[in-house]
Amino acid sequence: MMRKTPNNLNAISHDCAMEMIWAVLHAGVTIDTDTCYVDTVGMPDAYRQKLERVFEGYNINFVVEKKADAKYAPCSAASVVAKE
Repeated sequence: MMRKTPNNLNAISHDCAMEMIWAVLHAGVTIDTDTCYVDTVGMPDAYRQKLERVFEGYNINFVVEKKADAKYAPCSAASVVAKE
């Protein structure tokens, strides 16, 4: 079935990541850091700015980079779990 408004894969990925962040926040999970590492799809700066707008007021520092799963341990662990 065709959608009236097409959605590209990057937008779908961004939406899913934001839903996961909201789920963590709404679950009341206490974390030791205020930093969220994101392995980007698309342009890193635009994605980071989008996340900062959506989660404004939550004091989250977003690190959005290509190949973040190879640079940051938390992102690496999430990548391994996602592939299981």
